[in-house]
Amino acid sequence: MANYPSIKVQLSFLISFVINIVLMTNASTFDPSITERFISSLPQNTPLLEVHCKSLDDDIGVRTLKVGDQFDFSFHENFWDTTHFHCTLTWGSKNSEFD
Repeated sequence: MANYPSIKVQLSFLISFVINIVLMTNASTFDPSITERFISSLPQNTPLLEVHCKSLDDDIGVRTLKVGDQFDFSFHENFWDTTHFHCTLTWGSKNSEFD
């Protein structure tokens, strides 16, 4: 019975390891997605709305929205919770930016 304590310790490490693997593989269920949605409700007979969003890693590209159109995209925060998207809205000669 001299090995009993070491078997108990090894079993504890194994259980902890399995729990960590399960948590890591199911991490997406704990990490909800973030959705950005743009809806053009501008007046009729005006310039189209251009939306351009990007992060350091991803460029969503420029989307051109007519009146009544909508565009959305979803993403997850990275492990360090530092995901940062920057969007530019252009409507004729006017533009606006936000993070």
